[in-house]
Amino acid sequence: MKGYSLRLLFPCVALLLIIILTFPYPTDAATIDSLEKRAAQDDVIAQLELARAYLSEETGNANQKQALYWYSKAAITGNSDAQYELGLLFENWYPTPSLDQAEIWYKLAAENNQPDAEAAYTHILEIQFNHQRAKQISSIQQLDKTFNETPTSQATVSSPTSQQPTVVRTDILAVSAIVFFAVLIFTGRRFIHKRNDTQSTELQGRITGQNQQLDQLKKKYRIQQKQISKMYSQLKQTQQQDQTHKLAVACALLGYTTDNLPDNKTLKLRYKKLCRIYHPDTEGSDEEMKRLNEAIKLISSYKKP
Repeated sequence: MKGYSLRLLFPCVALLLIIILTFPYPTDAATIDSLEKRAAQDDVIAQLELARAYLSEETGNANQKQALYWYSKAAITGNSDAQYELGLLFENWYPTPSLDQAEIWYKLAAENNQPDAEAAYTHILEIQFNHQRAKQISSIQQLDKTFNETPTSQATVSSPTSQQPTVVRTDILAVSAIVFFAVLIFTGRRFIHKRNDTQSTELQGRITGQNQQLDQLKKKYRIQQKQISKMYSQLKQTQQQDQTHKLAVACALLGYTTDNLPDNKTLKLRYKKLCRIYHPDTEGSDEEMKRLNEAIKLISSYKKP
């Protein structure tokens, strides 16, 4: 009996394994396709998830440019997470990060209250400041090194028979060299300070340009918000007009107007009278009875208590 039970169990287990192994699981490619369809229909959440999927190595579809495209689509709608993650993408862009773009999107995300954007924006400003300071320090050190490297010459001992004019000429040359290097160092330091002022002006100009870009993005965002609000108002108005028209038709069918809706009792009496006219068993039809029921249902939602 035990052997017979085992013989029955084996085919069942084999069949179950076949079903499990052949069951179609969703692939990463199928996930990408599904997200792209939703994202193409302006689904912001799908756009954000699709951008993340294109950055994930697990999907086997890593693509910086595609991720940039879908992050940008979602970020323009005002999604703060998309703006923050777009900043991360620019900061870590391969092979060359774009810190200026990262700064713009971090700042915009911070203004939209993204919780991590403020720290990221501060961090990117520190990086830019440190880069600029390192360049300035390197320039100063290189110039100082150049000034301090004077040609060395092997000292020679004057013989007792050296002539006096030669000694005087050597002293004059030494003093002239000292004066020359002093003037050169002073001029060089003035040049460095002037160049630092120029670089500071250029940096300020760059910051002003970035602020202008942010203002343009904000303006575009506000315009889109106004357009959406206008479209929503128009849609709502159209729906209200359609509903009002349906109510007017229903009232006309029962012999009322929208300004003079009956109470519950009066409506029931009118319905019974009209049923005698519209009912298929009398002189009416199914279509007329259907219209009557729909009119009663619609007026009931507006009727007086």
